[in-house]
Amino acid sequence: MAIGLGALPASVGPSVAGDAASQFVGVWKMISFERRQVGVDKVVKTYGEHPKGYRVHTAAGRMIYMFFAEDRKASVGEITDADRIGWSKTMASAAGTYKLTGDNRLVFYPEVSAVQYLQPILSGFEVTDNALIMTSDPIKDPAGGPDLYFRSTYERVE
Repeated sequence: MAIGLGALPASVGPSVAGDAASQFVGVWKMISFERRQVGVDKVVKTYGEHPKGYRVHTAAGRMIYMFFAEDRKASVGEITDADRIGWSKTMASAAGTYKLTGDNRLVFYPEVSAVQYLQPILSGFEVTDNALIMTSDPIKDPAGGPDLYFRSTYERVE
């Protein structure tokens, strides 16, 4: 995934070359999130059928996202390590800068991440009406499994 990106600067803003950038900027509510294995039809709905979360893209080139599983449990009484582990397994978040590279492509440069994955992430995106669909380029599974990609859908909030 990050191969060939070493020459790109880490703090770059969006390319403001046109309509794609203006359509991309905003606050987006997550509708779906799928993890797919390259070359296999298997789809895993990582955060359930009705995930919760948002992503925000600013005109200045900043981006943040937070995703949560639909079935997250609140603690009962004092918060335990088991609670913290459960919450960690049912969410994802990151923040950093992004650059739009034309033909509806995005390079995200995470500066912080819930799982400390700080490599550039490449994705394609499509904006239609009030919907944003993002599909990541394939990445190596950080857990050592097969190559994966992610497909997520959002609805514009603002």
